[in-house]
Amino acid sequence: MSLIWRGIACGLGALALARATEAQERPEAILRRAILAAGGESSLGAAEGLEWEAAALVHIPGRDIAIRGVWKIQPPDSAVVATYDTTRGPTTTWRLIVAGRRGWLERDSVLTPLSPATLSEERHQFYLYSLLRLVRLRQPGVRLIPVPANSAGNVGLRVEQAGRLSVRLYVDSAGRVERIMTTFATGGGEPGDRQDIRLTGTLAAGGVNWFRKMVVHRAGKPYFEMELTALRAHYQLSDPLLAGPRPRNRSGSARRGPTR
Repeated sequence: MSLIWRGIACGLGALALARATEAQERPEAILRRAILAAGGESSLGAAEGLEWEAAALVHIPGRDIAIRGVWKIQPPDSAVVATYDTTRGPTTTWRLIVAGRRGWLERDSVLTPLSPATLSEERHQFYLYSLLRLVRLRQPGVRLIPVPANSAGNVGLRVEQAGRLSVRLYVDSAGRVERIMTTFATGGGEPGDRQDIRLTGTLAAGGVNWFRKMVVHRAGKPYFEMELTALRAHYQLSDPLLAGPRPRNRSGSARRGPTR
């Protein structure tokens, strides 16, 4: 190929790339549509905390565990999740607590600190809920980068934020977030296995349109399913468990923890 024809070919390739980029919906436009579909900026901004009741299925090697419970969250870093194995009943309820960079498991008023790996992973999962509130994506320090449409033809954007793992959100023709692509976190915060989250249905409260069903695949295999049965929106999440272990009294023993 002569230098002239090579130059023409390169020019045409650059022009095609530029046109494809222009045709791709801008992240700000995608976000605007998603916020509107989720209830609007005012409702999403007012609902700092969300609470829902749900039935879920945890897939582990060899068997599935059916659970029920209540999820109380104020994403990205505050949550109290109380669940129990449906085959054993509510008396087996345990609670997962995440409060910033601290976290515990609670059973019978005894708080046990989460391991660094578990805390890192749980913080990442609750961070994903903050992305579904969408208005947080307009905060300083959040980068929105366009990505190609997925196999369903839904447009997407990549969310980058310092100290957080990369996340891709895909929005359907109605503006609803229908898929989240990310990874699991590890103890050191590095990315782990691939995580593919599908969201379907709608449950509304306080003007917020939330998902009804979530299905999670980890490394291509079923990992977790959850279907919401009730939803409540709160201005702020309030739960004494977020304060962590009670201080010790003068005798050195721990004061009685919060009761259920």
